[in-house]
Amino acid sequence: MVKCRVNCSDIREIEELKFNEKLARKVDVVLSDISPNISGVWEVDHAKQIELAEASLKITLTLLCSGGNLLIKTFQGDLLNDFVKKVKKSFEIVRLVKPLASRAASSEIYVLGLNFSPTNQKLTGKLPKKTELGAER
Repeated sequence: MVKCRVNCSDIREIEELKFNEKLARKVDVVLSDISPNISGVWEVDHAKQIELAEASLKITLTLLCSGGNLLIKTFQGDLLNDFVKKVKKSFEIVRLVKPLASRAASSEIYVLGLNFSPTNQKLTGKLPKKTELGAER
């Protein structure tokens, strides 16, 4: 039987989420399709999206089983390459994927990580500082 758990929380509050306490075992797939409220200022929106992607990756490293897979939404931009390098530290195969359903002009792109290797984890540091990603105008 396939089970799926959906969590609606602030992804940047990892200490409060306590995912590991809610799960019976490590998971096979982590899918992060989150996005910040778009301000219309490209540099700000891109930075906020990468912040969310990094928080998703940090959680993934604690939840994913060996050999598991990851799919994270990001936006194309100058910060994307550094994020992809972080993903490559823990996954055997990393690809950028643009869904066919995505508009051609959209900067939306997904980072796909295949075959997670927990022994290769080299991601260090703390979660990015919380910004006003969820603030409504």
